[in-house]
Amino acid sequence: MKLFLAALVCFSALVQIQALRWSAWFDRDNPSGSGDWETLADQNKIRAVCPLSSPIAAECRVRGSSAIFTMTSGSAPNVLAHRCSPSVGLVCKNSDQRGSMCSDYEIRYLCPSPLSVWSRWFDRDDASGTGDWENLSEQLKLGAVCPFGAKPLGAECRERGTNNVFTEFSGNPPDKLRMRCTSAGLICRNSDQPGGRMCRDYEIRYSCPANSAGPRPVGPIGGGPNNNFGPVPI
Repeated sequence: MKLFLAALVCFSALVQIQALRWSAWFDRDNPSGSGDWETLADQNKIRAVCPLSSPIAAECRVRGSSAIFTMTSGSAPNVLAHRCSPSVGLVCKNSDQRGSMCSDYEIRYLCPSPLSVWSRWFDRDDASGTGDWENLSEQLKLGAVCPFGAKPLGAECRERGTNNVFTEFSGNPPDKLRMRCTSAGLICRNSDQPGGRMCRDYEIRYSCPANSAGPRPVGPIGGGPNNNFGPVPI
């Protein structure tokens, strides 16, 4: 009995991870008054930025720009009273600027998600046609990717046969991707690749909510034909 309980604890530790996700971009203020106050406290009054958790990082940019900066990296075009802090947000005061107003900023937060489980790795397509279409909508036609049909929280991708994992926000995919490893899947089109070459063959796995409700799936642990979830080797 003790061995069984120990094995159960180890199993739980294997399948539970702390998933991370970026919030939407928030732009609740503009600099027409005293400045641009994109504070976490004010945004939370509108709706929770990170439900049931606190942000662990933040990214900021001038609205309409792709030049991102954080609390410790990148360049902001203004003097900031609070520089893109995950605990405070961003504050730019017009009174701190020399001869100009603040730019209009937006901010997003990196949020811990509830405990989750990884699905098995999926590879439903290859690049022999128009490309490698590992998108969620097509995979769902073959069966649920998350327990009880829950919506994925995120994803990890890799070229088949390698351990070089990348996500929507990190890592380096070897091809130009139309859809870069999101909770909606991955799409690589041959027509987007330079030199007329084809896409690699990719596989994807999904981060799934561990507290979904509904009937339990039937099948062997570890990603058998009737069970797409469980502790699967990376």
